[in-house]
Amino acid sequence: MYLGQYEQEHNPHYLGRGMLYAGPAMRDWATGMPPGRRLGNASGLVVTPNVRRLRTSPWDGRSNAVIDGVSVSVQLYGHGAANLAMALNAQRLATASARITTTVDVSGLQLPAGAMLWTPHQVDQQQAVQAVPSWVAWTEGTEWRRADWGIELLQGIVAPQGATVRITSTAENSAEQLDAGNGGDPEIGLAYAGINKADGKPMRLQCYRCRPLLDGGLTLLDQAASSIRLTLQLRPVHRTDRPAAWYDLARAAYKTI
Repeated sequence: MYLGQYEQEHNPHYLGRGMLYAGPAMRDWATGMPPGRRLGNASGLVVTPNVRRLRTSPWDGRSNAVIDGVSVSVQLYGHGAANLAMALNAQRLATASARITTTVDVSGLQLPAGAMLWTPHQVDQQQAVQAVPSWVAWTEGTEWRRADWGIELLQGIVAPQGATVRITSTAENSAEQLDAGNGGDPEIGLAYAGINKADGKPMRLQCYRCRPLLDGGLTLLDQAASSIRLTLQLRPVHRTDRPAAWYDLARAAYKTI
């Protein structure tokens, strides 16, 4: 990665980049943004109002435009668990450091060298790991070796019927698990603060109520810095004395000459 690319993807003050913040949706539907958790560096901010025109008389001087909805699309650099949970509509679980024994059923299986026996948690590599098959004795470094998510077989095995392997390890402290697709339908408040690439002026977008949706594929492993493409479906905020509020955009003065 060259320096310019690194600056684009990590420096929030780079032209055309900014920081994305998320917080709870507006309490009592006020239009003042609450303090927000920083999501990470972002770019490619696009706001798209969905406008529908009503069929009215040509003599009617009132506006016939109705806003059916507003969507915001943004490219987010940062694969933290909280960001992934938001993108994948997932429940986020953090594990505590503890000794856990997992019994893996290998009854009647023929497994080659390099096969994995998985644990449901990330294995703390600095702590003791034991692998005890029910039909024979194993030695670490000869028959198996520890891995991030279980043990890897160094030799092939032919397991008899009813055979199991008992793996005892320590769960990596604060490792996080995402149960994707089961996070309900969260509603958040979101703010984007950045610098416009065209004129170098600072700007800020505040979305009072929105629901994040993953837009396209999610690249978790790549040769370059990967990103999350989010589409945010905005919801209106009711106001008694004025039309409903969808979002607020503020920016520095734009010079015309």
